[in-house]
Amino acid sequence: MHASHEHVEAGDRSLRAGDFTAALAAYRRALELAEDDPTGETRAEGFCGMAIAHLALGRIEEGRAWLERGREAVLPSAPRGRSRWLEAQARFAEAEGRRAEAAADFKACFEHAVSHGLAGRAVDAALAAGRVDEPSERIGWELRALRTAVEAGIEDRLASLWDGLASLYDASGRLDEALRARERARELHWRMGSEPDKLAADCAVGRAYRLCGRLDASRSMLRPALAWSERLYRDLPGPESARLLARACRELGEAELAGGRAAEGRALCERSFSLEARAVFEDSPVRPLERGG
Repeated sequence: MHASHEHVEAGDRSLRAGDFTAALAAYRRALELAEDDPTGETRAEGFCGMAIAHLALGRIEEGRAWLERGREAVLPSAPRGRSRWLEAQARFAEAEGRRAEAAADFKACFEHAVSHGLAGRAVDAALAAGRVDEPSERIGWELRALRTAVEAGIEDRLASLWDGLASLYDASGRLDEALRARERARELHWRMGSEPDKLAADCAVGRAYRLCGRLDASRSMLRPALAWSERLYRDLPGPESARLLARACRELGEAELAGGRAAEGRALCERSFSLEARAVFEDSPVRPLERGG
């Protein structure tokens, strides 16, 4: 694969992380290196990536200009470029409220990507199709994304995909299935994730146990998670650890309330609210002026 494609992939990672300025820089670098790419893939992908990043930054007209350049750069022999153009076109339709058109383009992108062995692109397209398609289709699209990732061995995305499936089951009232999905996600977070990932996964499973009426299992999962989050917040104070501690307090508080321990539950929920407020304050770029300064 041409060296410029590494920068396309870096741009894609930045897009998924919400760092659109970094995505623009990566796609620009990819285009600079793409002049000697004999396949023409990187030019189409770079132009379309620029379009998507500009759209995410609210620069719609600039994005449209890049999208048109992407369309012109797509070659019949370049399946990656074609799939990226379909994705970009769908994103613009979604942003403008043309949901049916967006769903059709994301579906076309998914089918094109699958037929050409572009598993990562297919996963992204399936998730996007689920976002804009009819609500009754969302679980089906999440399952397609998950199956594609499993079959292609894209292990670093499996935990988040299981979490996404669990959230959809949860919203649909399919609580036992949501619990099984959370447990599977937890296994993956514990195998490959960071310490905050593992802690968040424990809280998610503890919540799922509570929603299924398994209060003893919920408290058994959440009490160690609370102690762990206390240590993390003590050792690494900051907004992220404050939010993790707030979540552990909230989930254990809800479990205590559900089990009839009202005083303990209320105290934990009140502490959770206080920690969330502190995290929001610490995240804010603007601080109130201190008195007497």
